[in-house]
Amino acid sequence: KATRPIMEIDISAGPDSIEYGVLNLSLFKNIHDTTAPASGTMRIYKIDESIYDVGDISTIGQNDTSSYFADEMCAVEIRKKVANNGDMYYIYIDADYYNSLKASGRTKMYLGFAGETHDATKALGVVFGGGGTAYNNSRFHCIAE
Repeated sequence: KATRPIMEIDISAGPDSIEYGVLNLSLFKNIHDTTAPASGTMRIYKIDESIYDVGDISTIGQNDTSSYFADEMCAVEIRKKVANNGDMYYIYIDADYYNSLKASGRTKMYLGFAGETHDATKALGVVFGGGGTAYNNSRFHCIAE
């Protein structure tokens, strides 16, 4: 069973081009069911250009988010949470992806997250630090060219 959110990252204050970027994510709690298995695989995707035609991404239904997923960037293993103590994940952001967004005048970068467990009855059930779909710029770090 899977969960498929879309994350919005503000890159308006970032440099015009970078050598590489890192997205720092903190997994800080389980949602919906504290007994839900929180171990599984989280796949991270670039988001299709059509997302920029959506006025407010919170209007995209949970079942429709995967239609915006483009190339897979990476996959990370999420460990089952035993306490609310914030496991950290560092996600490499491709410079070409970021640079192409900045070159086209984009101020936001979107990433898709598809997580799944091997338990057919429950989704991954995790929340990354920041809450909701909008993450502030301080979570994205980059090295300028």
